[in-house]
Amino acid sequence: MTGNQQLLIPPEVKNPIYESGSLVRLKTVRESLRQGLLSIYDIPDIYEDWVSQDEGLVIEREVNGVFEIKGVKCAKRGNDVYRWRVNDRLKDVKGLFQNKDNDFFSVFEKKPMVNCLNVTLTYDVKRCSIAKAWGNIGKEYNKFISRLKSKYGNIDIIRAWEAYENGYPHVHMILLFNDHKFNGFKFKNDDVRIQEKDDIDKAWHSHTDISGIQNLSKSGFYLTKYITKLNNVQDIPKDELEKDKASRKKHRLTMSMMWLHNKRAFGISGSFLSNIKQNRLDFALHNSNFKHQTTLDLSSGLSDVMKYSTDWKLVGVYKWSDIWKVAKKDQKKESWVYDCKNRPESSFKKFDCPRDKERIINMDCRDCKNLLNCKLGGFEIDH
Repeated sequence: MTGNQQLLIPPEVKNPIYESGSLVRLKTVRESLRQGLLSIYDIPDIYEDWVSQDEGLVIEREVNGVFEIKGVKCAKRGNDVYRWRVNDRLKDVKGLFQNKDNDFFSVFEKKPMVNCLNVTLTYDVKRCSIAKAWGNIGKEYNKFISRLKSKYGNIDIIRAWEAYENGYPHVHMILLFNDHKFNGFKFKNDDVRIQEKDDIDKAWHSHTDISGIQNLSKSGFYLTKYITKLNNVQDIPKDELEKDKASRKKHRLTMSMMWLHNKRAFGISGSFLSNIKQNRLDFALHNSNFKHQTTLDLSSGLSDVMKYSTDWKLVGVYKWSDIWKVAKKDQKKESWVYDCKNRPESSFKKFDCPRDKERIINMDCRDCKNLLNCKLGGFEIDH
């Protein structure tokens, strides 16, 4: 079955991937895959149905005998709130990569000592199916990094997943080795390779591509541009997408596979920025001040809506259109937070914290944090 074909479900049977109100739910997608009702190639289309279904949390609290009710739009992997969050998290990194003084060694060195690498890990299709590969890639990647750290010491990382044309995952990353330097040599077109590549290859089960990074502005810009474009693919003009259908198809497949397998789109070590500054050539030689002294905080902060988290209780998850129907007048429809007159009429999904039957939002509770992972009024759900 291809992604363009209809789902192989008899018309008289209720489509198993949709729940009440024709809403896609990840648990039913996974179950349909397990039962053989769906093919892995159907997932991109189903994912796009899911992300297009705007949803929001309704929360309420009582202040001096008066109920205050708010609707907060959920961040769903690929929607506008999610894209804003991705861009916000990357802004400090982009600022770093735009600085052209990020040299780790001189371009004139024929045999440079290299401690920053551009690494791509591919996946051998003979190992297992696409579904198993995506299911295993996280654990296998962690093993790869653990093996490198045990051999080379502390490493800072920027990492992104990508689906190859055949659907299998591969990993793009920038690795900053804080305790080790590799023996580099010039390759084609002044590309820098390392003599110790075979040692790194032993830590991964399939093909690797490894090159030394002389300046972060090019490699880092490419990686962050890829992450941004991946998550903003729905905003790319149609005429541009028509010119690059292969890229569009790959982006859709990548986003849908990450959604299906609960993979974070990208990861950044918390100390990456500060350690880049320490390892830069101009810092080491001249002790110059870094223009972009920032601290990257990847923890999800709470919006002003949740400033007093213990006061708020969750009512449930609703269609965003239903929340708009009960929003107070004189509010912008494109806003991500609505003040509401009352609760929406029907909730198609309830939230119940197993540790608190009153549904009081408790940020010390892991289950609450998983659902209430929010930034500027954007609660994130991935199911």
